[in-house]
Amino acid sequence: RVASLRPAPGVAEVVLCDLRQCHVSNGRVYQGDLCLSDFDLVHWYFVTHLPDNWTVTLLRALARTTRVLPDPAGLLLGLDKFFAHTTLRTAGLPTADFHLFQASRIHDVAPKICGARPLLLKPRLGAFGHGIHMVRTRQELIDAVQFAQSFAKDDMQIFCEAFEEN
Repeated sequence: RVASLRPAPGVAEVVLCDLRQCHVSNGRVYQGDLCLSDFDLVHWYFVTHLPDNWTVTLLRALARTTRVLPDPAGLLLGLDKFFAHTTLRTAGLPTADFHLFQASRIHDVAPKICGARPLLLKPRLGAFGHGIHMVRTRQELIDAVQFAQSFAKDDMQIFCEAFEEN
């Protein structure tokens, strides 16, 4: 049995489900009386990049007992630019120089990371090209971080990388 958002050819039985309608009891995921944790496979379509989203929470719980494709934990790691860049660098693969810091530390960090090349400020968690801002000077970096922080209640984690000309 396969739980999916849509039918698939060559699969004996497909059960369409809405993960927003599910709940978890004793570590098992249910939609009404149907226990998705008993399925052979659950296939889902990407719904968010936020790790605390309800659907992601359900999929991570479900992945403990059932094969889930794509793997929600692996997908979230891949969408986290800081961990993705760190993993690539550790494996010896080239990446642009990158930095992660708390917004409250901008005055201490800016002199250390601003150089000859512009920096790209990016959302740490994948936003698929949205929310990228280029800064060319130390003051632009400080202004951009302080502006973004003015909308957040908690100290933001700022991810940036050196701009690489194509």
